[in-house]
Amino acid sequence: MTRFAQGGGQDLADVVNEAEITGYDLTCEYNIDKKTKAGKVVVTLGLHITATRGPADRQRIAPFRYFIAITDPDRNVLEKQVFDIDVSFSGNAASIPVRDTPVPITIPLAAGKTGLDFEIFTGFQLTPDEVTYNRRRPGAPR
Repeated sequence: MTRFAQGGGQDLADVVNEAEITGYDLTCEYNIDKKTKAGKVVVTLGLHITATRGPADRQRIAPFRYFIAITDPDRNVLEKQVFDIDVSFSGNAASIPVRDTPVPITIPLAAGKTGLDFEIFTGFQLTPDEVTYNRRRPGAPR
């Protein structure tokens, strides 16, 4: 994602910061009742984000919002949580890799269901203008 200075244009000189989700840490822990075959899976997910300062950055702090969403097999969103993260640039650092604190997400499982019956989506929580710009980028999902 790319963020521009407020009131500025969308030129390279107007970039405040950029960020990319570069990976994640993931664990799953099942707790299933042997009689009913129902239970839950607790997914613990921590994102890896790389933030880069742009020429228009004056604060040396890049605040981002990202989401984690759980969907059923039909891609209906069952739960969505939004998280805030502030990336601080110290010294002359222009790019900072960050591993955010892993968060647990509990998914109830009906009898016969497994974690494979659900999908987890992550991404940056963007403003409408950020969505429009970032969709125009080469290689961006449409």
